[in-house]
Amino acid sequence: MNVLVLGGYGFIGSHIIDILSKNLIKTFVYDKNSKEDKNNTFYINGDFSDLLYIEDTIVKNNITHIIHLISTTLPKNSNEDIPFDITSNVVQSIKIMDLCVKYEIKKFIFMSSGGTVYGIPQYLPMNEEHPTNPLCSYGITKLSIEKYLQIYHRLHGLNYSIIRAANPYGPRQNYLSGQGIIANFVHKIEQQQALEIWGDGEIIRDYFDVRDLASLTFSVLTTDKTGIFNAGSGTGLSINEIVKVISSTTNTKPKIIYKEKRNFDIPSVILDISLTREIFNWHPEINIQKGIENYLQWYRKN
Repeated sequence: MNVLVLGGYGFIGSHIIDILSKNLIKTFVYDKNSKEDKNNTFYINGDFSDLLYIEDTIVKNNITHIIHLISTTLPKNSNEDIPFDITSNVVQSIKIMDLCVKYEIKKFIFMSSGGTVYGIPQYLPMNEEHPTNPLCSYGITKLSIEKYLQIYHRLHGLNYSIIRAANPYGPRQNYLSGQGIIANFVHKIEQQQALEIWGDGEIIRDYFDVRDLASLTFSVLTTDKTGIFNAGSGTGLSINEIVKVISSTTNTKPKIIYKEKRNFDIPSVILDISLTREIFNWHPEINIQKGIENYLQWYRKN
């Protein structure tokens, strides 16, 4: 098994790399950032738009499996330049699928978004059969890539798995990236800054530790199961509840500024993870209290 991780330098990717390395799997990390090779992990500095370089990487390193983690946009900014969102994510991902077919890649894993592809819930928790009506271009592009993977499976036999991740958090998450409320709030509390909350703080999300997501990704990689699989905690917490946990963990009482709610924020996202539990014998092991404690420890060391 020679694994190519597209976007493996980032927050989620780095934890997946940890597990691959621990299991002595030869791994090639393709990212616009890179660092020194270590053990069985080799870093390749390249852009997602450079298809020829990606193809060269696949050929030279006899790649057998691909994990696709790259997204060029975020939910909050994807509507600002929709043509860019489509061309840089959907079109490029389809070209990668063509390479998978050409070089007979054994498994293609795509990290989708359980927080955006479903849209406003018709029922909770949402399982994989829930209608998909994204409210932002980010969710639409994720869903489009999913659909094309299904087409490539039917037309060419491409073996794929899609992970619809809820809201992962944990060590190494960039608290200044604009994505990840737990990381952002821990940073602001530690810096004695006010917390800004869009709306009344009752928006509910499904938060789970990134290391649990990484362990699931490894399980998916090492089986031949094809399909769509939710990843989350299976429970929901409001932003106000998250603030309470962080406040308790840091032993502080932060100042909170409530701002006007945003029209693209979905009121509640809770994923049904029963299928993922059944197929992969997986369940999240790190609860929210322990997870936030771990993130705080990492933050204070870095």
